[in-house]
Amino acid sequence: VEGSFSYLEICSINIDSLTQVVLQTDRETYSFTVSRVEDIEAMVSHITASLKKIFPDSSPGKLLKISPDLQERLDRLTSPVEDQMNGQQSCGGFSDTYAALCDFNEIPCREEIQWDVDNIYRVHNWRQFNLLDFSHLDSRDLALAVAALSFNQWFTKIYCRELKLSADVQQQLIFLLSRSPSLEDISLEATGLRLDFAVKMAAALRDHDSSYLHSINLSANQIEDKGVTALSQELGNLAVGLRHLSLSRVSMSARGLGCLCQVLSCSPLVLTSLTHLDLSGNPGSLATEEATIFVVFHCDNQYRAEILREPDDD
Repeated sequence: VEGSFSYLEICSINIDSLTQVVLQTDRETYSFTVSRVEDIEAMVSHITASLKKIFPDSSPGKLLKISPDLQERLDRLTSPVEDQMNGQQSCGGFSDTYAALCDFNEIPCREEIQWDVDNIYRVHNWRQFNLLDFSHLDSRDLALAVAALSFNQWFTKIYCRELKLSADVQQQLIFLLSRSPSLEDISLEATGLRLDFAVKMAAALRDHDSSYLHSINLSANQIEDKGVTALSQELGNLAVGLRHLSLSRVSMSARGLGCLCQVLSCSPLVLTSLTHLDLSGNPGSLATEEATIFVVFHCDNQYRAEILREPDDD
């Protein structure tokens, strides 16, 4: 073998004739010459199937750069391959994606992660990926497992509680939020997050206009007013509407809550979708005009919102 590269490195597949294929990767360009059109078709089919296996939510055909006279012929070839691969893999192909990411990052693949997902999670039809199930792993291993979720359509919720998440894991969580095709619920209670995570999370949601996220729990993380304010700006823009928000014990003052309530009150979608709002454990923060108006507006419009607060917040 004169050279090798990961499927993840492929930038484009250029086909200008039925005898030559040029693969453009992040590092090099590879040119292949064949004698038969069947060889071109076999190569394209194999690459398409392999990429679809690794990234089930992708459309490998988009990598193809084909001359107009060949476009229709190769489209007829790749489309059935993509359709055939859809929905065939266990838990949305998590294990294949995870293995590919491990190979790409030159980190040993932890088979117990794959076994748990392909057996326990699949058998019980669990759509919630619980980071506590893998808390014994090195942070790099856990980060790659989270990274694999970014391309997964099976899991709809990610959960963690009272486990401090490393910078690597937090980075992959932000990436997950920026591109996941299926994430609906994220619960990261008491996981050591700071205001910079909330700011980055807001930016990720802003860039992902097709997100299905509707439930957020960041309770017991010190995201403070700046984090709450940044996140507030995006909560009213969630495509499916915010349903559940827990920001208990996040070191939020009346200032941060005032910004949150103002933004939520100005969003018609939130006012009809929000059913649970936990703001407890932020002493004094609820003693604001904005908070009062927000609660009264919900009551007047008979929206089923549960505002949780502690007695000393009245």
